[in-house]
Amino acid sequence: MVEVWVELEPTTRREKLEERLEKIKAYRVDALDIPDAPLGVPKAFAPLIACYIQATYKIKAIPHLRLLDVNTNALLNVVGGLLLCGIDSFVILRGDRPKYGNPVEELNTDDALQVVRGKYGDRVNIGCLVSLRKNVDEIIKRIEKDYDFFLLLRAFGENLEKIKVLRRVRTDAKLVAYVIVCENENCRRLRDLLEGQPIVNVEHLHAHLDRLIEYVDGILLSSPGSLDTIVKTLELLDKMGIL
Repeated sequence: MVEVWVELEPTTRREKLEERLEKIKAYRVDALDIPDAPLGVPKAFAPLIACYIQATYKIKAIPHLRLLDVNTNALLNVVGGLLLCGIDSFVILRGDRPKYGNPVEELNTDDALQVVRGKYGDRVNIGCLVSLRKNVDEIIKRIEKDYDFFLLLRAFGENLEKIKVLRRVRTDAKLVAYVIVCENENCRRLRDLLEGQPIVNVEHLHAHLDRLIEYVDGILLSSPGSLDTIVKTLELLDKMGIL
């Protein structure tokens, strides 16, 4: 059965975080994906949120680690802290340019992979983003690296055929596709905010997933700014027998 991950937006308010978690935990969610400083705007540190969630709610949490905010030493320090919290899975990404201060340009994602793998080996499960907008040769260069899982952007239409190629190249890696959902007036806002990304109206979710889940190991539900849309989507997935 396909795994279901949910994107949980970071917040500095514990009561708001707990309210969101109470709504989500009513469903069989396999993991919570936690972005860090979306659009470069600082909120609460994703690794700390992940540690809190996993300790308090016993839900698997997968934080993002922004390389534009850290040097090599800090990255290894953060990963060590995550392992102490019992978190072994995380996503390495460059991240959006920070709103405050200067970006740290010390590591790219592949460099960071080598550094973390060199220190912590197989104790960690490292993921990265892969845009299916790129050509197949570029995508293969990325997925041949020693990542454990890949978060797929733009997994729709003719791009789905590229996933078959990824599967042949990396039979051992987990492929999880972003599914950005919307409803009503939120659809236009998300299309403006996430220009070029496929946005799926909840009303058309069934048809979208019918095809997508043949290609991937999991889906990552995202609806920036609208937890209610996520909850409605989880209700639909429950009725579809996916949860």
